[in-house]
Amino acid sequence: QTILDLIGQLTDETWQKEHADGIGKAIDQLTEYVTTHFAAEEHYMEEFDYENYEAHLEQHLEYIRTVSTLTSEWMGGSQSVPDSLLKFLEEWWVRHILNEDKKYTKTLNDHGVT
Repeated sequence: QTILDLIGQLTDETWQKEHADGIGKAIDQLTEYVTTHFAAEEHYMEEFDYENYEAHLEQHLEYIRTVSTLTSEWMGGSQSVPDSLLKFLEEWWVRHILNEDKKYTKTLNDHGVT
């Protein structure tokens, strides 16, 4: 599944509040996918000496901190976290994929990565 598929799954699950286990599973899948995605990006950026590597890495770290906080609050019983988590995920990923990831595409393409 892709990141956007998993976010879509989370959106669907929140409408069915009685499926809290499904939300947790989707969050776990998203976390696993993101870990792999970030590791691959960071590997290539570092390998090819991407000039904005540190700033991009900081965005990844901020994403991880925010999702961890929102997930912890939700697991702690907060009723508002699923909506705030979804809003954060949707806004962050759209901005990150459409803007930030596009910035290093040329560097990767110059080294034969498509």
